[in-house]
Amino acid sequence: MSYLDGHIYHMTILQNLTSIIMLEGLWSRELLEIFGYRSVSIANEEVQSLRRRIFICERTPEGEQRRSLLSYVPFYFARQPPMLYIQYKLGRQDNILLFEVQRRIICEKGVLFSDGNAANQQLSATGDECVYIYPALKVGQQCIRRYDSGRPLGTNPHCSAIYGSPACLCLLPWDIINRPGQREDEESKRQRHAEVLVPDYLPLERVVRIAVSTPAMLQAIREEIRGLSWKAKRLLPPIEYVPELFYPVREEQER
Repeated sequence: MSYLDGHIYHMTILQNLTSIIMLEGLWSRELLEIFGYRSVSIANEEVQSLRRRIFICERTPEGEQRRSLLSYVPFYFARQPPMLYIQYKLGRQDNILLFEVQRRIICEKGVLFSDGNAANQQLSATGDECVYIYPALKVGQQCIRRYDSGRPLGTNPHCSAIYGSPACLCLLPWDIINRPGQREDEESKRQRHAEVLVPDYLPLERVVRIAVSTPAMLQAIREEIRGLSWKAKRLLPPIEYVPELFYPVREEQER
């Protein structure tokens, strides 16, 4: 089995599709904020607050480089991750778009991945302390964290490791990541939020397809893009109705 086979998924909402097309790709939250582009967020803002205080570090010949976790475009390994279940329970899943990308992008320079929700770094929910993370670069090497507070102040006992080498894919909890449906305890939810982190920007040409949950959404997208130029439409990957990526989970998936 090759852990590089398969796909990863970026989740957004229909209202952002036109701007994604005009920007010719998926931009990190940090880049969108720097250039003043507005997008409709479906993220938990408390979690986003934590992500602002997490920095990825790399030692280079020019010195140590640091970048915010918000400077990455996040993708999930899991189909039907807990974040999608939240949208389903809130009645918003019909408006969700899943941008599907080849998992082999992990081999490219600067791309990282985690064994759970990357925001789980034992930061306090209401504090302002930051953590600086040095990703593990080989099997047997530990992910290193430096807290500017001197120690972790959060109460969550679980922490997600960050990796910078495809060789470390074997360390992920694949049995949990690949489990369909939503029946997990809190630790399994963290693990099913394992992420791929693509720095800054992913061009639309790298997207295999955009998946939607209903035929009605497929029609809504056709209406949404009708007024776009031919050049803009040419950038679009295939848009498909793919119910197996969404809730509710079918019986055959649970077997």
